[in-house]
Amino acid sequence: MKRFVNCKFYFIDDINKKFAERTYLPLDRLMSINYNKESRLIDINLTKGEHILSEGSLSTKQRILAEALSLFAEKGYEPVTVAEIAKAVGVKAPALYKHYNSKRDIFDAIVAQMQASYDQQAAAMQMDGRDAGKDQSLYIDTSEDATVKRSMELFLYFLRDDNERKFRKMLTLEQYGDKDLAAVYAKQYVDFPLAYQSALFGFMVGTGVTIPVNPQIMALQYYAPVYFYLRVCDRQPEREAEALAALERHFRQFIRLYHNKGESNL
Repeated sequence: MKRFVNCKFYFIDDINKKFAERTYLPLDRLMSINYNKESRLIDINLTKGEHILSEGSLSTKQRILAEALSLFAEKGYEPVTVAEIAKAVGVKAPALYKHYNSKRDIFDAIVAQMQASYDQQAAAMQMDGRDAGKDQSLYIDTSEDATVKRSMELFLYFLRDDNERKFRKMLTLEQYGDKDLAAVYAKQYVDFPLAYQSALFGFMVGTGVTIPVNPQIMALQYYAPVYFYLRVCDRQPEREAEALAALERHFRQFIRLYHNKGESNL
C-alpha cells in the first residue's frame, strides 16, 4: 500500500460513499483517502498507483473522531485527554464539548463509525456481513475461486483500512487494563467472527454443501489463520505478501477438505 509523506490519513464513511457514487469505481480498488487540511482536497489513492483529487472538507465532528482515533492508537485510550484531542483538531476544549459530551462519547462514536464502515464494505461486496442466513447463498451457490476472492477481500479490508488498523491497535493496547475495552476487542475480533462463521457453516452442512461435521469447529479452523496473520501483519507489515499467499492456500485447502464431493458447487 502506498503511503503519503507528512499527511494524516482519514477513512471517512461519508467521503468514501460520495467517492463511490460519483466515480462508480468498486470499493476494493480504494486503498486510502488522504485529506489535506490546508488545500481542503481529498487525495484518493487507488490500486495500481492511480490518484484522484476531489474537493471536500471534513466536518468538525469527523475531524474529532479521526484525531481521537489516531491518538488512541498511539497512546492507548486511557492516557489521552479531551484537551489533547481538541489540540489535535485545532479547537479549544469547550468547542469540542459542543459535539461530544465526553471522551467515552467520542469512543462510542468511533465504534459506531467502525460498524458503519464494515456494513458499507459488506454492502459493496453484495453481502450482509452480519446475518449468515442472508449470506448463505453467496457461499452455497458459488465457485471455489469466488469464495476465496471474497475471503481475501474481507481480510484486506481489515488489514489495510487505516481506521480499522488504528482501532485494532488501540484495543490491543487497552484490553489488559480495561475490562470494557477488552469486551469490545473480544466481540469485534473473536466472538462475532466465530458466531457468524459457525452459523454460515451450519447452513452449509445442513444443505449438504459440506460434509457433516461440527460447524463450530469448522469456524475455528477457518478463522484461526485469518486472525493469526492479521496480528502478524499488524506487528510486521513487511510480511503482508507472505500472509496473503498463505491465506489463499489456507482458504483453498479448507474448501477442498470440507466440500461434499457429491455437490457440484463450491
